[in-house]
Amino acid sequence: MAGVPPRLAIHWSAAKCRYMDKLFPGEKKSMTATRWWGSLRARVLALAILATLPAVVATALNNITLLDQAEQIARVSLKKSLDHAKYVYDDIILDAETRLAKVTPGLPRGETSCPPSLGVLVRDHAKYQSAGMVREDGQIICLFSTPGQPRTSIGHEQLLQALQEPGQMVESVSKREDGVTPQLIVAKQITSASSVRHVAFLAAALQPLSDFIAASLLRNARQFLIDTAGNVSSLGDLGHHSTSKESVRRALNDRTLQPSIGVGTLDLQPVGQDLVAWLPLGKLGEAGTIALSIPRAKLYSDAEATRTGSLAMILVGLLLSMTGIWWLGYRLILRPTQCVLRTTRAIAQGDFSARTGLAPGTDEITRIAISLDQMAEHFQQTATERTDHLKSLERSNRLHNVLAAINAAIVRRIGVIPLLDEICRVVCSTGGYRVAWIGEVDPSGKVVKEISWTGSASHFIGLTWLSLDGSQPGGDGPAARAVRDGIPVVSNRYPEGLKTNAWQQQWERGGIRSVAAFPMGFSVSGQRRILVIGVDQEDYFEAEEIQILEQLVQEASFGLHLTATEQTLDHASTHDSVTGLANSQLLEQRLSDDIGRARLAKKQILVAVIEVGFQNTVTQWGSRPAEELFNCLARAIQKGLGETEFVGVLPGARFALILCDAESIDAAERHMEALVGILLNTGIEIQGESIMPSPRIGISVFPGDGDDAPGLLDKAQAALTESHLGTAGPIRFFAPEISLALHESRRLEQQLGHAIEAGELELHYQPIIDLASSTLRGFEALLRWKHPTRGLLLPPDFIPLAETSGLILPIGDWVIGEAARQAAAWEDRGATHLFIALNVSAMQMRDPQFGERVAARLHGYGTHARQVRLAMEITESQLIDDIDSSAALLGRLKDLGVGIVIDDFGTGYSSLSYLHQLPVDVLKIDKSFTSNMDNNNKARMIVEGILALAKSLELDTVAEGIERQAQSDAVTQMGCTYAQGFWFDRALPASEAADKWLAKPPAGSDSSG
Repeated sequence: MAGVPPRLAIHWSAAKCRYMDKLFPGEKKSMTATRWWGSLRARVLALAILATLPAVVATALNNITLLDQAEQIARVSLKKSLDHAKYVYDDIILDAETRLAKVTPGLPRGETSCPPSLGVLVRDHAKYQSAGMVREDGQIICLFSTPGQPRTSIGHEQLLQALQEPGQMVESVSKREDGVTPQLIVAKQITSASSVRHVAFLAAALQPLSDFIAASLLRNARQFLIDTAGNVSSLGDLGHHSTSKESVRRALNDRTLQPSIGVGTLDLQPVGQDLVAWLPLGKLGEAGTIALSIPRAKLYSDAEATRTGSLAMILVGLLLSMTGIWWLGYRLILRPTQCVLRTTRAIAQGDFSARTGLAPGTDEITRIAISLDQMAEHFQQTATERTDHLKSLERSNRLHNVLAAINAAIVRRIGVIPLLDEICRVVCSTGGYRVAWIGEVDPSGKVVKEISWTGSASHFIGLTWLSLDGSQPGGDGPAARAVRDGIPVVSNRYPEGLKTNAWQQQWERGGIRSVAAFPMGFSVSGQRRILVIGVDQEDYFEAEEIQILEQLVQEASFGLHLTATEQTLDHASTHDSVTGLANSQLLEQRLSDDIGRARLAKKQILVAVIEVGFQNTVTQWGSRPAEELFNCLARAIQKGLGETEFVGVLPGARFALILCDAESIDAAERHMEALVGILLNTGIEIQGESIMPSPRIGISVFPGDGDDAPGLLDKAQAALTESHLGTAGPIRFFAPEISLALHESRRLEQQLGHAIEAGELELHYQPIIDLASSTLRGFEALLRWKHPTRGLLLPPDFIPLAETSGLILPIGDWVIGEAARQAAAWEDRGATHLFIALNVSAMQMRDPQFGERVAARLHGYGTHARQVRLAMEITESQLIDDIDSSAALLGRLKDLGVGIVIDDFGTGYSSLSYLHQLPVDVLKIDKSFTSNMDNNNKARMIVEGILALAKSLELDTVAEGIERQAQSDAVTQMGCTYAQGFWFDRALPASEAADKWLAKPPAGSDSSG
């Protein structure tokens, strides 16, 4: 009953609850009476009761009339017995009369003798016990009897009756004592020839009549015989019969025969506690009476016993019928309904796997159950598909979250090792995997060593290496196979079928049941990395997840490569590529920091610039031996450094040494002398010959010689220059007279100012070759100064002076104009698809009018967007200071048809982010990297990284400083676009470059442009 409070519910008894629980498991143990009577169970029970009700009513009515039926049956039985007894009695009478008539046709001649046939009759017929004749006065004439039987004669009353009825048979029964068989006496008057009357009689035994009656009577019925004299005798043993002969006699004396009841008519009436039936014998009953008696108590007790047994059988049958009906109702109705109800409730609660469990059938409930099972199956299939879809979405979202987190870590540029740690952490925490392990192939190529991992420490500590030998335990696992084959390998039944080693056993003990291994690119040193992911479920990795994981690993590999490249470039921007020491940028920063601390502590700082004769070694032995010697000297200087000392490399292959906390000038000088001694004893051997340095040192002191890093370095270099001119030794401290050199610089500055007007500046052109086709792609325009007295000067000799004096702006304008003029001339000569690269200084970039200056010069020569175009080479440091202004300027140059080349890429800031913001066309790899590719694996990896980065950004590349065939082949194999260097040609004047690299000019053209 919905809405009824629990406290108002009518609870059934505990026994009934237990019964109901057995019939209907899962139902509540307590339910209200109204609810139960309204249930299907109550209705089935009511049907069972109604089905057995007619049998109950019929049984009750039958038991009510059972006593009357018993008495009626007794009456019918008595009547039937007496009727049959009457027939038997009549047969006996008829037979006796017939035989008596045959044997006594008349009197014999002698009045005193009997007919012989009487004796023969008794003798031959056992049922006749006596026969004889009696005179009228009662005297016996003759008497025949069966031996052993009592001699019986006719009675006086019968004699008189026979004499009074001549010609008629007179019958009478006689039984004067118990134990004697009753007799029927038949008498007839016989008249002799002399008219003397005699009476002949025949006595027959009534035992057949008694036996017949006993055989036909009901159980417990008794027989009585009343003769003509009123004597009562029993036929058979009375036993425990309650009726006595006296009772019968009194009843006979009290009985008044109605006239309508003739002789031989059945009379039935109760006598005491018995039911008695009377049968008069003879025509008027004068021959005697037979009485039959049945005890009423016994009759009713039998009926009661019958009724009790009937009731018991009916009750048993009723219970069996109700049980059968209930069982059929339960099997055919209640149980299927209960299954349907239970399944319906389970489906309503979301359990779509529930089924009724009923066998197929054609009845309505079974058809409903089948429909319900089909509906549940449909719901389950739909729910399973939805669950699988949700799991797939959740897994896809989880993996994409992992991908997003890894990309975020890549963007943060946290470094290679921290990025590897972050990848492992994100894979486990965000991806939900049990363990993530990243390893790197050892340089020996035989094992994979652990780099980073995340997982349950209690199970995975110590998994530091993995063998790659397939014949060894663990070498046939997914990780080793992924390293060897370079493809992802998945094992969804890990480590089934594998020769496990301690590494795999640890994973198995940690509950790992599925493993996926993915190659994850290469390290900076060229060693393959591998990512191994493990989960605690079998058959976990599906095709879709593997595909997403492959994408994740690819992006992680690319991010690691970019991060490693950026780290390498960052290191290269602040360190010398040959020695790995700090370059001038980092050196100035370190010196500025030391000056700040020394100023507060009021201490001295000694700055020493060391030259070791690098250019002389290059001239004599070549660049490679010179770099090898320079590297050895760097290691020697580093070995002798103190805690407060710092060494770096300046342009021009010079070392710069910072000595903090210098106690005195003398101590510093002694220290430098010792360093010179060390350097003089450091050398290399080439083809059996020793190459030794020629060290010289220039020294400046803070605060006496200056209080800023650039000034101290300049003065130390001025002192170094002075050491070449004097004879005082290889060590020279800065002195005021050295400032004379500065005066010389100013004089040179004045001469440079007149160089443009005097026509002393000219451009030389070094070819840039397309590596794929080995054809000319362009030139780099290099400035030269034809000094009147000093000869041809290269840019390092006067460009720094031009930048510090501000002359770089007019010089830059001249260079752009001259290059534009030459481009127009070569285009008129027939040159196509070429570019001329020009170097742009930082001061030009900072000029707000630089774009307009370029536009004016291009339009002046009509070279705007023609076949021979200009390209501006700009260093990273010039762009990074103000990225927005740089982007605007470069955009303006692009609009003018000018290409953008990032010069000396890898030696500056090497920030990857600005490349996405600027309209860059070409990356130019600095020659400090390309020149060392043959013997410096790190330099080679840097070049590969720059080329990979350019390829990902769809930028062309130029490798400069190519001096050997091996270098050209290497950069070509790496995928570099263009190259330039002495291997192809040196920088040539315009006329020579045109004659050598361009097609033959038309007649009359100016080859010099």
